[in-house]
Amino acid sequence: MNRIQVLSEEVISKISAGEVVERPASVVKELVENSLDAGAKNIVIEIKNAGKKLIRVSDDGSGMSKEELPLALERYATSKISSLLDLKRINTLGFRGEALPSIAAVSKFILISRKENSNNGYRIYAESGKIKENYETGSPVGTTVEVKDLFYNTPARLKFLKTDSTEKEQIFNIIYDLALAYPETSFRLIDEEKEVLNCPGVDNPKSRIAQLFGYQILEYLFPFTETINFYKISGFLSYPSYSRATKIQQFFSVDNRPIRSRVLQHSVYEGYRQFLSPGRHPAFFLYLQCPPEDIDVNVHPTKREIRLSEEDNLHHQLSAVIKEKLLQPRTIPEIRIPVETTEKLQTENQITKKSEEIAISKATQEEFLTAKDFSSLTIIPLGQLGKLYILAQSDEGLLVIDQHAAEERILYEKFKNALTENKLEIQRLLNPIIIELPLQQYDILSLIPENKFLQELGFEIEEFGGRSFIVHSVPAILASGIDEKVIRDLLDNLSEEIGKEKNLEIVSELPESIKEKIIRNACRSAVKAKDNLEKEEMYRLVEELKKCAHPYNCPHGRPTLIRLNYDELNRRFGR
Repeated sequence: MNRIQVLSEEVISKISAGEVVERPASVVKELVENSLDAGAKNIVIEIKNAGKKLIRVSDDGSGMSKEELPLALERYATSKISSLLDLKRINTLGFRGEALPSIAAVSKFILISRKENSNNGYRIYAESGKIKENYETGSPVGTTVEVKDLFYNTPARLKFLKTDSTEKEQIFNIIYDLALAYPETSFRLIDEEKEVLNCPGVDNPKSRIAQLFGYQILEYLFPFTETINFYKISGFLSYPSYSRATKIQQFFSVDNRPIRSRVLQHSVYEGYRQFLSPGRHPAFFLYLQCPPEDIDVNVHPTKREIRLSEEDNLHHQLSAVIKEKLLQPRTIPEIRIPVETTEKLQTENQITKKSEEIAISKATQEEFLTAKDFSSLTIIPLGQLGKLYILAQSDEGLLVIDQHAAEERILYEKFKNALTENKLEIQRLLNPIIIELPLQQYDILSLIPENKFLQELGFEIEEFGGRSFIVHSVPAILASGIDEKVIRDLLDNLSEEIGKEKNLEIVSELPESIKEKIIRNACRSAVKAKDNLEKEEMYRLVEELKKCAHPYNCPHGRPTLIRLNYDELNRRFGR
C-alpha cells in the first residue's frame, strides 16, 4: 500500500465537485438556489445541449462586491453561515461553501456581479477552478453565472451522463420544484435559445400550480390546512376521483426548501389508501413550516432529502388527517375500493403476465376450462347490483359479471384486432380536447415527429401553442368514453415510457411493449363504471364478452366474472 499523504488541492477540488455536481441539473439547482438566497425576484435560466454546453443563470438579487467575487470561488467561503450555531438553524437553501468552487473546478466558469450601491460590475473567468481573468465591467444589479463545457476536464463523468432528453427532464424538475416553492419569484427558462417556460411572479401557490400544470388541474384540487404539533401544513390535495398514472403532480417543501421525503410521501399515500386503485397516484402540493432547529438538512449531499425531529408522529397524524378530509361529503369519490380489495389487486397485478399470456385464476379455471366452453353457455342477464355488476343466470348457476372489467376486455380485443387487421376506424371529435402539459412531458412528446406514435394508435394530436396539445380525432372504438382524463393518462404513459428510451431523439418506431401498455391503459380509462345499464345493454355486453378470446380476465389481470354454481346454492340452502 502507498503511504498516507495529504491530497493536492486539485484532487480535493475534483472530489468535492463529484459530491456536489452529479449532472447539469445539479449545477442549475445550486445556481438558482443561490439566486433565491440573494433575494432575486426575477431569474432567467438558459441551457444548451441539455446543460453540457452552457448553463447561464441570471438574477436581480443583491449581487457581490469586487472583494467578494474571488472569495466566492474559494472553498468554504460563504455568506450564509458564520458560526456553529448557524448550522443548527439553516434558513437558506444552500450554505456548504463549496458549490461554486466545485462547479468551477469542472467547467469554464464566468461570474459577473454588481451590487446596488456600486456604479460598476465585476467579472471573473476561471478554468478548472483557477481564476484566469478578473476585471471591471458593465453589468445590471444582480449576478450572472455562466458554466460552459461542463465536465470538459473530467471525461469519465461526462461519459456517464444520460441522454439529452433525460438530463433536460432533470433540469425541468429542479426548476418546477423551485418555482413551486417560490411562487412570488419570476422564472424564465430558455432552451437552445427558445423560451420554453415563462412564469411571472404570483402572490399565491395556487396560481403557480396553474402556471406550471395548466389551469384545468385546479378543478381537481381542494385546499388543505392543518397544524400537527409544531408543524404547520398547507397546500392542496386532489379529490379522490382524480388520480394520475405517474407521480408528476406531487410536491413537498419544508420551510421553502423543495424536498423528497419517503416518510411524508408514505403518509399521504396511507391517507389515500382506500380511495386509489393500484398503479394510480394522487396529486398533492404540500408546504410545511416548522422551526429550523427541528430539521436536519444534512442527510444527503444535495440536501434533497431531510430528516424531521418528529417524523413518526407526523406520519401517523398526517395520514389520519388526510383520510378524514377525503371522507368529507364534498370529496367522496365515485368508486371506493376497500383496503382488502386494494391489497388483493396489488398482489394479483404483481403476478400477472403480459396481456395475452394472462393465466386464468385457479378459481376460474376450475369452473371454465376453455373460452369455447364459455361461449356456448346460455346466459340470461337478470339485473344490476350497485351499478357495478351484472347478475346473470347461466346453465350452471349464478354469474356475477364486473361490467367495467368485461367492457375493458371487449374494447381491448376489438382495438387489438382492428390494429392487427389494419381496420382501425378513426372518429373526429366535434369538440376537440385541449391539454396543457407540464414542461417535462411536453418536451418529450414534442420530440416525436408529428406524434407519429399516437397516430399509429388512432389518435390525431398536434401541438397547440405554449405547452398545449389539441386532440382532433380518436379511435372510434373508444370514442364514447374519451375525455380529458383519458387523454391525460395516455400522454402520461407515453411520455413516461418513451422517456425511458436511451436514445429518444432517434426513436423511429414505437416498441411493442409501450404500444401494449398504452392500449391497455387507454381501454381501462375509456370505460366508465357505475353506469345504469338497460337489459338490452346487458345482453349486448354478455354476448360480446362470449366472443372474446380471453373472456375471463381484463387486460390487467382482474377477473371479469365469478360463478356461484347450483350445487353450492343447494348446499347453502340445505337442499
